[in-house]
Amino acid sequence: MGSHIYISDYNHGLYRGQKHSLPSEPPAHRELGGGGPVLIGENVWIADNVIVVGPVTIGDGAIIGANSVVRRDVEPATMVAGIPAKIIKRFDPTTRSWERP
Repeated sequence: MGSHIYISDYNHGLYRGQKHSLPSEPPAHRELGGGGPVLIGENVWIADNVIVVGPVTIGDGAIIGANSVVRRDVEPATMVAGIPAKIIKRFDPTTRSWERP
């Protein structure tokens, strides 16, 4: 893992469903909700300044580029980057190389 990484499995506030948090409520007083588990596989590299907000699963051998925001699952052996994080390369075991989709 790089430095300055933030991983969260919940939000300060409810923004889906029937009960919503009010904008007039200070964030610290909003009910915790949303989010979900964050599962990180083996041999994953998460670069500097990445934010991961659950629920997400990051598959084995995935690479998360610096300064990315991960809000969706990342498949195994996949490289993602950006805000929001999107696939930029996948590892092809037959050629043993990272290739653009």
